[in-house]
Amino acid sequence: MKIQKSIILCGFILVQLTLVACSDATTTPLTAAKATSPVNSPIANSPTATLTTLDLQKRWLQGIPCRLPCWEGITPGITTFDEAINLLSKIPRVTNIQFATYFSPVFGPQGKEGEEEVKAATWNWGADIKGGTLLAYPDGEKKIRFINPNYYTNFTLKEAIAFYGELQYIIPYTQMDHVQTYSLEFIFADKGFLLATTATKPLVLEENITLGEFDVYGPTLADLKLMIPIRDEYIQTWKGFKDYDYSCVHVGFLIDDCGKLPAKAP
Repeated sequence: MKIQKSIILCGFILVQLTLVACSDATTTPLTAAKATSPVNSPIANSPTATLTTLDLQKRWLQGIPCRLPCWEGITPGITTFDEAINLLSKIPRVTNIQFATYFSPVFGPQGKEGEEEVKAATWNWGADIKGGTLLAYPDGEKKIRFINPNYYTNFTLKEAIAFYGELQYIIPYTQMDHVQTYSLEFIFADKGFLLATTATKPLVLEENITLGEFDVYGPTLADLKLMIPIRDEYIQTWKGFKDYDYSCVHVGFLIDDCGKLPAKAP
């Protein structure tokens, strides 16, 4: 069972719950986020190639067609919304692209300070599997700010570190609603992406931990905070595979003891 991510990613949850006002969109010629590919790759780089679903969902771990924070030729902060739609439409197995506009809260030092209009696109993988989301603010050039591919496959922390190097931050947190859940967020801040997992049983931090959440936002922690209002006290500096303290996120019920996240050395 996949558990809905909690308050730390409430910005993205809001996106999923409040898409409105679907409309047509236009595309423009690609002028940013040029694709590059490694030599002798076992997976085809052509957007028209026949790929298995697993091949497609593992391309980001091989730098195909580009390295994060560029995903499938789309780079947050560089690629415009129209350019992104042009690229998205050429990705194998992407179907049923839908467009929407919604209003997202803007947070500041004193809490919510207003709202911003956001453009969004969603799609399916294949005929009927719900796909991901692209977000862009409609000011200026309407550049992409956030990508959630919503892959239906898992990968390991070891795979991500092997290709992209060490992460910078970790967010272990637990919360009690109807059941107590345990979540881990792994932030590769300089590469502009976040990996995560949630379970109903205590987790063990190890290199082969299974991850299913994958978000791309831009090459700094500040870029992530533009999209997801993460509280600073939840963010811990990554110090390798060691024990970390859980943060308590109080949603429905208070938790007396957050506990520790135990680690297993590689």
